[in-house]
Amino acid sequence: MTTEVTPPLHGQPQGQPDGPPPTTAVASAGATAEAPVPLLLERRGRRAPRVAVWGHYYGPNLGDEMVTEVVIQAVRARRPDAEVVAISLDPEDTRARHHVPAYPLVQAHTRPKKRRGFARLAAGLLRRAGTVAREVPHLWSSYRMLRRIDLMVVAGSGQLLDQWNGPWGHPYAIYKWSVLARLTGTKVAILSVGAGPLQGRLARAFVRSAVEHAGYVSVRDASSKRVLHAAGVRRPLPVVPDMGFEFHPRHAPRHPSKKTVVGINVMAHAHPEYWGRGDLQRYEDYIAKMTRVACDLLAQGIGVELFSSHATADTHAMNDVVAEAWATDPRLASRLVRQFVHDVDGLVRVIGGYDAVIAARYHSIALPILMGIPVVATAYHPKDMDLMRMVGHSEYCLPDIDTFEAAELTQRINRLLAERTRVRESVAARVPQLSAAVAHQFDVILRSASTEHGAAVYPRAPQPERGRHVA
Repeated sequence: MTTEVTPPLHGQPQGQPDGPPPTTAVASAGATAEAPVPLLLERRGRRAPRVAVWGHYYGPNLGDEMVTEVVIQAVRARRPDAEVVAISLDPEDTRARHHVPAYPLVQAHTRPKKRRGFARLAAGLLRRAGTVAREVPHLWSSYRMLRRIDLMVVAGSGQLLDQWNGPWGHPYAIYKWSVLARLTGTKVAILSVGAGPLQGRLARAFVRSAVEHAGYVSVRDASSKRVLHAAGVRRPLPVVPDMGFEFHPRHAPRHPSKKTVVGINVMAHAHPEYWGRGDLQRYEDYIAKMTRVACDLLAQGIGVELFSSHATADTHAMNDVVAEAWATDPRLASRLVRQFVHDVDGLVRVIGGYDAVIAARYHSIALPILMGIPVVATAYHPKDMDLMRMVGHSEYCLPDIDTFEAAELTQRINRLLAERTRVRESVAARVPQLSAAVAHQFDVILRSASTEHGAAVYPRAPQPERGRHVA
């Protein structure tokens, strides 16, 4: 860690009351929702059971890495005899971060060179031929690896969407591994997953097949449930909170200093070089608004630090805010701080020093909530609004990242700072219920065949005195 001095929500429900804690929905599901089922009951022969943690994680997205860590720790806590492996986009990075064997989720590929005219067409045809040629051995090696796996856990986060690379990105990947799992007899659990956007017909078919054939599926929010039902999924889809709510921070929030500090998560929203179907004008408008908010807070004597739960994609956005602040008011810009973090522990340490947070990325919202730090969300996707409604504070979520006004956000964060004690207490009352719902799901999915009477007591990771439930 070093320190230095998405589309509009069309159809987003407005004015809905904050819903009951997810445990209520799970407990009363009955015939309308699917309850978790044990998927790691029997071992193959006498060897230890093997669990694969599958997902589009690759290092820089620290929210995805947090969820991956949660799954690995959940398996180890409940099934100490189990062997854990990972299936990721960057196996080398995964091995270094999580200390488990790792295998590639997709075939290895090289970045194409820029060409023009006939050369571009010929290169495209050769690239597609090479893709098919590499896919066959990757299918075979993945099949052989899965033959040794008892349970494949899809590690939450936003896995079910076609925004990046269309149907041949995320949708094809989960369909391919779903088919391989059926061929090898490997059970599949898709836990607390996020869905959408999912617009293409082929993408919907890929995702629908994978979801319908999984041993168990849950979604992390109501909008994901709507997306999958619209894609033709007919099975029950219980809503269980994001698996990040079972994360146990290893660092407690720091005691507040005399000076109030607000952390601002700026993201590369709609930037054409990062965003699927990007729009440079939308990005520039967003940066201008966030710069105005940062300068307004600095002018009030409030400390402002820029941070992100994505270690690479949002660096450009943070730099653009700083550059625009210097062009607007150098006196204020000199007090603007950037926090660059590269791992989950670093992210926890940085967030732990804030009195409040303004965030857009899902896990830049979820992690402060987990740590008892009040948040104002600028929603770029319905999932952000669903998350804030789940913790009972949708009034602190601006429902459209493209249309909010800077003055509106400044007013909202000032109101949150004035009410932060009440908000902390309110959120602290909700978070244990969210955590319990996630833990219960793990308890059942990973239940041992030797469990008596269908219940077991599992060890819990120690938590710091002022950890995630701090008021």
